[in-house]
Order: sequence, then C-alpha cells, then structure tokens
Amino acid sequence: DYAEAFNNLGILLRDLGKLNESIDNFQQALSYRENFAEAYYNQGKTLFDLNRNIEAIESFKKAITVKPDYAEAYNNLGIAYKEINQVDISVEILSKAISLKPDFAEAHNNLGLAFASLGEMSKSIECFKLAIEFKPNYSYAYNNFGSVLKQMGKFKASVEYYNKALAINPNFFEVHNNLHLLRKLDQCTQA
Repeated sequence: DYAEAFNNLGILLRDLGKLNESIDNFQQALSYRENFAEAYYNQGKTLFDLNRNIEAIESFKKAITVKPDYAEAYNNLGIAYKEINQVDISVEILSKAISLKPDFAEAHNNLGLAFASLGEMSKSIECFKLAIEFKPNYSYAYNNFGSVLKQMGKFKASVEYYNKALAINPNFFEVHNNLHLLRKLDQCTQA
C-alpha cells in the first residue's frame, strides 16, 4: 500500500532530521489515502517540530476528524495549543486525551505543564503524580514535578524529584541544569 509506505518513509525521514522531506512524504501518503489519520498525525508532529504550530494544529484536527478516539492526536493538539499560549484550550484538549485513555502518562504530564503555566500548582502536582503512577520510569514527569515544587519554594522536595529523574536518565541535561540553578539559588540565599 503506497499510503502506508509514504507514511513510514516520512517517519524515517523525520527521525533522521529531514523534516521538510518528511512532510512531503506525509502529503504523498495523504494523496493516496485521504482519510489516513496516522499520516495527518505524523505530519502534525513534524510541523510542530518545525515550529509551524498553526499548521500542526490543523493536521492534528484532521487526524481526530478521521479517528475521533485518537488520544495521541488529542495529546499533541493540546501541546500545540499550549505553545501558542491558548492554555485553556490546551487543558480542555489534554483532558479529552485522558478521558479516551485514562492511563496515558504523557497526557497527564502535559496537562500538569498546562496547569503549571496557569499557576494551578496543586492540579499540576496531581497530574505529575498520575503520570508517574502510570509510568514509574518517566523521567520527564519527575523533572516537571521537581520544577513545579521549585516554583512553589519547596527546594528540598524539588531536589528529590530531580534526583529521581537522574536515576532514570543520568544524561538528562535539563535536570542537571535545574539542579545547578538550585545550587546557585541556595548559594545566593546563604550569602
């Protein structure tokens, strides 16, 4: 099936960092099969990687139109809306992803980030707890949990979550950076 082949080639090209070529292949896939939810979804992910968020949103919406129970497309649609600062819409869409797939750790994590950007820290923390419950080795959720705790001034607890993230992924640069910033903050407050 040509549609499937072009979709798979698009994924491969995206993984190789050839994003524009990747999009061309998703378009080819869609020319062979108009109602190909996965090709719309993959095109949306690639457009998002190119910071073409409005186009990514349209691709994710098309994927959902074709496949209304596509939790992953709702998750990525929610992320894209957050990127264009439409966080209330993001929360609504990420909640829909979770309603379709309640154990979707990534969607819980992304919803936690959305709530944090709205200043709703207790809701954010609950989301990170669920993400970790559903995916215990999810270093991103531990890092994000630590960052919210840091924003709340709970520095010791944030270090604990950053260390858990590093235990899972010792090369997680963002966590190392977060710990470095905390140490600098601690030095400033002790000076």
